[in-house]
Amino acid sequence: MHLDTAGLPHTDAESRKWVPPKWKEDNKSRLTSKNDPSSQYAGRAEVAAAAAKQCERKHIQIGNLRLVVALITAGLIYGCFRSFFSWPILLVPLVLFIILMVWHSKVLAAMERAMRIQRYYARGLARMNDEWQGHGETGDRFLDNQHPYARDLDLFGPASLFQLMNSARTRMGEDCLANWLSHASTPDSIRARQQAVAELATKLDLREDLAVLGEEARSGVHPSRLRQWAKDPVVLRGGFQQFLAFPLAIINVAGLAVWYSTGHVWLLLAGLALTSVYGFTLRGQISPILMSAAGAAGDLQLLAAVLARIEKEKFSAPYLVHLRQTLETDGEPPSVAVARLARLAQWIDSLRNPAMQLLNLIFLVAIHLAFSVESWRKAHAPMIGKWLDAVGEIEAALSLAAYSYEHPLDLFPEVLDPAHGVVWEAQGLGHPLLKSSAMIRNDLSLSSAQPFVIISGSNMSGKSTLLRTAGVNTVLALAGAPVRATTFRLTPLNVGASIQTIDSLAEGRSRFYTEILRLKQIVEMTKDEHPVFFLLDELLAGTNSHDRRIGAAGILCGLLDSGSVGMVTTHDLSLTQLEDARVRNMHFEDHLENGVLRFDYRMRPGVVSKSNALELMRAVGLDV
Repeated sequence: MHLDTAGLPHTDAESRKWVPPKWKEDNKSRLTSKNDPSSQYAGRAEVAAAAAKQCERKHIQIGNLRLVVALITAGLIYGCFRSFFSWPILLVPLVLFIILMVWHSKVLAAMERAMRIQRYYARGLARMNDEWQGHGETGDRFLDNQHPYARDLDLFGPASLFQLMNSARTRMGEDCLANWLSHASTPDSIRARQQAVAELATKLDLREDLAVLGEEARSGVHPSRLRQWAKDPVVLRGGFQQFLAFPLAIINVAGLAVWYSTGHVWLLLAGLALTSVYGFTLRGQISPILMSAAGAAGDLQLLAAVLARIEKEKFSAPYLVHLRQTLETDGEPPSVAVARLARLAQWIDSLRNPAMQLLNLIFLVAIHLAFSVESWRKAHAPMIGKWLDAVGEIEAALSLAAYSYEHPLDLFPEVLDPAHGVVWEAQGLGHPLLKSSAMIRNDLSLSSAQPFVIISGSNMSGKSTLLRTAGVNTVLALAGAPVRATTFRLTPLNVGASIQTIDSLAEGRSRFYTEILRLKQIVEMTKDEHPVFFLLDELLAGTNSHDRRIGAAGILCGLLDSGSVGMVTTHDLSLTQLEDARVRNMHFEDHLENGVLRFDYRMRPGVVSKSNALELMRAVGLDV
């Protein structure tokens, strides 16, 4: 896993000066004020609900007025037939009906927007109340079984970190957020994102405006397809070929006029013949251009709307200023250019209509569209990739900002430069995917002097959850997001985890074989520039105790010698006897109370002194 430096503005010195807001100084005051996140969301949802009700009342009133106008129109038509009125009087109700239709469409649009705002804040309140599971994009398309920690730490899929944090409206935003969660970044990149997220967290209007753009479904824009289309060479470059389309269209129109007025069809036939020859010579170029443009530029309206809203916003964080400058051009703004390409794509799609095909025969619509598409690509293709990247990064930062605002007790970690040596220290560490009522916080620290912790304990006592808690907060920290802790300091690390390794019938792999492949992957990661933060659950549990003891000791000693830090959970107490001054033992406890096992999920120093396996067997009715 290589550290990501893409997208970092050239303001490293400025980002290093920025200090993340502290919990006591920033978050506590926000929670004790009337402007805390839940109050803000509830208030805005209430305003949106009132606006929706008002629009609904107008909707009913306008519907009644349209009915009245229709009845009056029917009466006037009857009067015109009976010669009580002259026919031009029907223009009055017609104008009124058109005015009411336009007004009605605006009211319906306003009502739909108000309802979207209400749903947006309802989802935000649900996230703050730990009721977010089952809502939003799961990010299943980003799951990769070969990734060194994504599946183990529940980054993607139902009830995943991605589902909790993602609020992007486009695929670019989702792709960027997934990339940030899947790859570590440099300290300067992390600090720059932290500063951007802190600024965006206060921009409720921006987040609201973007969240309610378009329909509920994500944009159909396929960034990779659009990028490739932009890179393809321009085939038609205008000039004389394009100029010929205009006089031919004029000849065809003149032929229609002559045919209508005189009945002579020779001019129309001559024009159509010339048009056919002209179209045939360009057919091999026109068809591929229209097909590729329609495939790459579909559903761009939402992207244009997102760009237009971002273009209106002013930023102060260097990272956001850099992204905003990417969208500044000497000519038309990116939102206008993308909206124009979207209209061209709609026109291309309309060519399938029979009426449009008839117009195409006369006015050469397809040829004009092809030249317009090529002209657009010639003017804007070099910037498409930068526009898509900027939108994706801003939307990803907005997702982190919404999470930060909705979880004010989560703080930005302190990211140290590698010169400090390996550091990973956390106090009050909790899992962001657990409900607040069920979350137990623990303290833990790792360093070059004491890089390794062996965690023993009974079944269900919290060992695996602690690994996931440490891992997911490290991922958040390296992405530039807030973490679920009261203090958190770390140096750049590459994360590797073996927690949810399972067998694969399709690939013919046992759980043990899958695990050792992951361990090999983690060991190979130690050759990278930065140390590995490894999280190993029940190391080599799928083999006999003799091989397990020897193999585990060898793997762990190798990881320690590479300068890595990490944690291992085990039921095999022989592993806790590893003789190395760099190794610490910690454990979780349980106790039997009225025949029921109780856990406090708090980590303690030393090796666990008892097991609960027999008690659990008896508890489920097994005779042991």
